[in-house]
Amino acid sequence: MGRLVPIVEGDGEVEAVPILMRRYLAIKRRWDLQIARPKNAHGCGNLTKIGGLERFIELAFRERNCSGVLVLMDADSEEACPVKLAADFVSRIHAHGARYPTAVVFARREYEAWFVASLSTIAGASGVSPEAVFEGEVEDLVGPKQWVSRNFPRDRIYKETEDQAPMTDLIDFCVAATKSRSFRRFTNAMHDLIHAIDSQQIVVTPSESIEMNDAFDNGVASNI
Repeated sequence: MGRLVPIVEGDGEVEAVPILMRRYLAIKRRWDLQIARPKNAHGCGNLTKIGGLERFIELAFRERNCSGVLVLMDADSEEACPVKLAADFVSRIHAHGARYPTAVVFARREYEAWFVASLSTIAGASGVSPEAVFEGEVEDLVGPKQWVSRNFPRDRIYKETEDQAPMTDLIDFCVAATKSRSFRRFTNAMHDLIHAIDSQQIVVTPSESIEMNDAFDNGVASNI
C-alpha cells in the first residue's frame, strides 16, 4: 500500500496534517493510500536554509513505501507570498532530483487561517466561542493563531499541540475552499499527487510550466 509522506512545520501539524490528508482521501474514497508520520521540520527556517529542504525531501523519499510527498508550511510573515515561496521550493526540489510526486503548499498566513475559513463548522463545536464571527477576508487576516486564541474562553488559550488536530477534524472542505485560496491550493495539491501516482508520473507541483496563480485557483469544485 502506497504512502503519502508529509513534511510539516511543527508539533501541532504532526498530528493535524495527517487528519486533513486522510479526510481528503476519504472524500475521494482512496483507501489504497496511507499517510505516513510527518517529518517535522521544527520551523520553516529549517527548510528555507541552504540544504534544509533537500535534507527533509530526501528523508521523505526514503520512507518505506513512499508514493508521494506533501510539503505544508506557513507563509506567516507580512511580506511572505505563498506563490513565490512555493515556486522557490519547487525549483529546489527539481534541482535536488524528485524520485516521487511532490506537492508544495504554503498556508496564508498560518494553518489556523483555515479554521477561520471554516468558522461556521468550528465555532461552538471546539474551543472557539459559538458567538465568534469573522467578516473580513481570511487571506488578509494577520495573526490567525492569535485570533483563534482570542475567541477561546478566558480561562484558556489556543494550543497547537492540543487543539490543532481536533479542530482540523471539523473543517468543512467546501466552505474553507470557498473562503481561502491557500486551502484551495491544498486540495489541488492532493489532487495532483493522486493523479501523478495513478498515472505513474513524477511531478513537482505547483508546476513551473503553468502560471503559479492558476495552480492556486484551478479546479476547486472537482478537487473536493
